[in-house]
Amino acid sequence: MFLGSGPGTTKILLPYVNFLNSTEYVRTFVWLHNDWLQFLIEYGLCGFVLACFAAFRLYKISEEKSLVVAYFVAMTFNFPSHWALHCVVGWLLADVVVYKE
Repeated sequence: MFLGSGPGTTKILLPYVNFLNSTEYVRTFVWLHNDWLQFLIEYGLCGFVLACFAAFRLYKISEEKSLVVAYFVAMTFNFPSHWALHCVVGWLLADVVVYKE
């Protein structure tokens, strides 16, 4: 738990955990629907603390705090880091809130 299972291993772990805990066929998800929790599982406590620190720094230096909060809330209830377009939006959002001119 301290170092995590490794990047991208949730695709392997979730079907296996579903198989162990189920007596019948259950639809298997390959991503958690919470990026923060998935980050904690894959990168461990060390990586999660670093990610939270980076998120806090982004929030602190941003001029548009509501945009940052909105994206972080989306990461809590959805999984935007797993879709290419949402990742691009996240990086553009970070650029806008840090380098606003």
